[in-house]
Amino acid sequence: MNEGIIGLFVLLGIGIIVSTVAHAFIRKFPVATIASSVVGSVIFQFSSYSSLNYLDPFFIFAAIVNFTLMTLISLSVGVPFLYRRRNRDDNHLLAD
Repeated sequence: MNEGIIGLFVLLGIGIIVSTVAHAFIRKFPVATIASSVVGSVIFQFSSYSSLNYLDPFFIFAAIVNFTLMTLISLSVGVPFLYRRRNRDDNHLLAD
């Protein structure tokens, strides 16, 4: 396995973990999505820096692409949380 594939797996793992934690603790969907994208991007850039021991020459471009991918991951992880909260709130209103 080459370094690019390993980097994508690390990106996916960080994105899923950070997005799950953010959507579990932050109730507002857009805020949780943006927060998890920013935090996930920063964690991934720090892990990349610690792996290479220097800052990537295309750091800005990598950060933009990284943020975009983290946003997509966060949206896909957050949708089940959104539906669960909506159904729970609807059931709560029907029970009253």
